[in-house]
Amino acid sequence: MKIKEFGDLKIAYRKEMPDKVVLKENFKNETFFTGVPEYNLKPDNIIIDIGAHIGAFSILAASKLRKGKVYAIEVSKENFQYLEKNVILKIDLL
Repeated sequence: MKIKEFGDLKIAYRKEMPDKVVLKENFKNETFFTGVPEYNLKPDNIIIDIGAHIGAFSILAASKLRKGKVYAIEVSKENFQYLEKNVILKIDLL
């Protein structure tokens, strides 16, 4: 397991998988939000991330919400374990 830092956020990922590339693209360029320009994330939004993978979108979205919530759902056991680790890393920053 490797951990990459993006500003204040820390994300656990698998070195042997394309996770690092996905994280870099999504956190550095925020493609999750810039890809849909008509969507304006508001601090009180509720977001449901189905197929959350290791939590890249969920963690990025949660970092932008003040009163809202993010529900992350992942069926792959290995991905879910990384998702859990990333949620713990996020909580540790609070």
